[in-house]
Amino acid sequence: MGAIGQCSVVRPTSDVRADLVLGRAEPESQVHPPRQALILPVYLVDTNVISAGAPSRRASAADLAGWMEEHSEDIYVSVVTVAEVEHGIAKARREKATRKAHDLAAWLETRLHLYQTRILAFDVAAARIAGFLSDLARGRGAAPAFADILIAATARSRGLIVLTRNTRHFEPLGVRALNPFERLP
Repeated sequence: MGAIGQCSVVRPTSDVRADLVLGRAEPESQVHPPRQALILPVYLVDTNVISAGAPSRRASAADLAGWMEEHSEDIYVSVVTVAEVEHGIAKARREKATRKAHDLAAWLETRLHLYQTRILAFDVAAARIAGFLSDLARGRGAAPAFADILIAATARSRGLIVLTRNTRHFEPLGVRALNPFERLP
């Protein structure tokens, strides 16, 4: 890492304390001399970002799809996004668009397999943050969609950056959000 020197990479998915308690790791100071930590950005993708790679939309977001594939270990998906895509599949079936429903279902199964260890549940910590964020937004005169509140709370509870086409939906929620359609991170 040239100019920075020796670095450790910090990711939100590791639990160093658990490893220490369970005896799977030694304290850093006993193993290596102190190093500078390099914290890499990690992202939670909004439904409109991950669905840009869906069967009917692939050509329009080729650069984004390539970036997401290259950085897949730094990208997480919310269960809220899974629910929103499942809603789209159910709607296509109800409207008798069976080919679209089939293709979208197959695409979702592939995404679920690829992101299986990076699909984040909406848990109690996120729920408590969601209540705060909802009130924060309403206090600012905004009424964000419930799904956006849940995604924002999930991101905040885990220190993630939201990747979304609709950054204006997340601004009143006070979470960091980037639009990868305007500029790749």
